[in-house]
Amino acid sequence: MTRSNATRALALVAALSLSSALAKGNGREMDSTASTSAKGNTKSTVQHTITWWCVDFNEVWKVNEPVITGFANLNGDGTGPCAGTTPFPVRVAPGQTFMPGGAFIWGTNKTYSTPYAAAVAAQGFTFAPASNSPSEDFKRKMSQVRIEVFTFPDFDPVAVFTFDAQQSFKLVQLGDFNGTLGQNLPIDDPALDIHLSADEVDRLPTYGFTVKAGPVPPGQYWACVTWVLSGDHWDGIGVDPNANLLQAGDFFYGCNRFQVVP
Repeated sequence: MTRSNATRALALVAALSLSSALAKGNGREMDSTASTSAKGNTKSTVQHTITWWCVDFNEVWKVNEPVITGFANLNGDGTGPCAGTTPFPVRVAPGQTFMPGGAFIWGTNKTYSTPYAAAVAAQGFTFAPASNSPSEDFKRKMSQVRIEVFTFPDFDPVAVFTFDAQQSFKLVQLGDFNGTLGQNLPIDDPALDIHLSADEVDRLPTYGFTVKAGPVPPGQYWACVTWVLSGDHWDGIGVDPNANLLQAGDFFYGCNRFQVVP
């Protein structure tokens, strides 16, 4: 096993056909286009973004701006204990900034085990961490967070916001996303000499970027998130390039819908 159940919950996806302009990376989460938008709330009080499994993203990230996330995270299959608590798409007041990618996270192990480099090299990759701490390796190699805003449903470009990743980190623990899901599963991989209890998995360092994009005019939008890295980064949890590797350059994480109410 590589990524744990809280991470899988955050990666719930609904099928979406992307324009060629956006189909450039491994997006972790895309929103369904089938959902009806809720009517906007013009009050200045920010409604917290609550997932279907009852995690308050505003509390996790310690932000007062609307936190943008996808339909699957807010509603799931409609039967979760907090499904629909936050209307989809997330609403933003006119003139207000917002935090994109509330569910776009990266969790790491606390150390690289001795067999890890050999396992990566066996796949043809050069293992060159900036530190024996995967958490520090990720931090040192992250250089920029780029937010691109497009109209919904046409994907017309609206604005681009760039942020220094070194000034935008927010470190939490993976267990902060558990909510009603309960503890994460333990990870045991003898070949990599990785043995983590459920408690240890819950305490794994987990990063997001509390960037404040916007404002943009009233309307319906996509907020698309790209991370830019200076070098290849492995998370220290597993050696699957599709799950545990961030390659140098642009990593297109995904897009979420949101609306700015008139």
